[in-house]
Amino acid sequence: MARGKAANAPAVLTLLKAAFIGCVVSVALIVIFAALMWKQVVGVELIPIVNAAIKVIGAAAAGFFAQRGCGSRAWLFGGAAGLIYAMLAYAVFSILSGSFALNMAMLSDMGIGLLSGMLCAMVTRAAAR
Repeated sequence: MARGKAANAPAVLTLLKAAFIGCVVSVALIVIFAALMWKQVVGVELIPIVNAAIKVIGAAAAGFFAQRGCGSRAWLFGGAAGLIYAMLAYAVFSILSGSFALNMAMLSDMGIGLLSGMLCAMVTRAAAR
């Protein structure tokens, strides 16, 4: 029994590390977008579009780094990393905003994270062949 837990630990750490990298990518993109808004290069009407794009890019980054750390089933690891990224990002930004509510937006974010992480891992793995 302990042997199975030890074998799963590296996979869990890989997924958590990939999700954390996705969050770092998201924060960097948010800072860049905020700087562009501050310099008035882009307007506030782009916030919903850029918000969705940042979620997809962050989950894709998580999927990319997760598939690098797995041997097989890259699509599964990529999807799991994207899902963990979405949950982690939602928790972090909910804490920052001061409101945490489970709603359809969170489910939508989880679906976006799952699909974009999975797709990025599949495309990356297929391109490497």
